[in-house]
Amino acid sequence: MLGETVKFVVLFNEAKAYGLIKADTSESEAFFSTTGLAEGYGPVAVGDKVFYFEDDEMIEGQLCAVNIRKRLAK
Repeated sequence: MLGETVKFVVLFNEAKAYGLIKADTSESEAFFSTTGLAEGYGPVAVGDKVFYFEDDEMIEGQLCAVNIRKRLAK
C-alpha cells in the first residue's frame, strides 16, 4: 500500500457503487468502490475533497483508493 493522498471525486456512479478520484493537475486516476469508504465518513459526491490511501495491488494495472475519508467542512 502506498501513502496517504488528498484529491477530488471526479466521477461517482451511486447505482454501481464506484467512482474515480483525481487531482486537478494530474492525469492519474484512482478507482474506488463504496466498500472503500472509511466507517463513519458517509457518502461522497463529485467535487468532494477526500483523503485516502492508494493501493496498487488490489486490481492489476489499476490504482485504487481505500480507506476514503471525506474532508469535513469547517
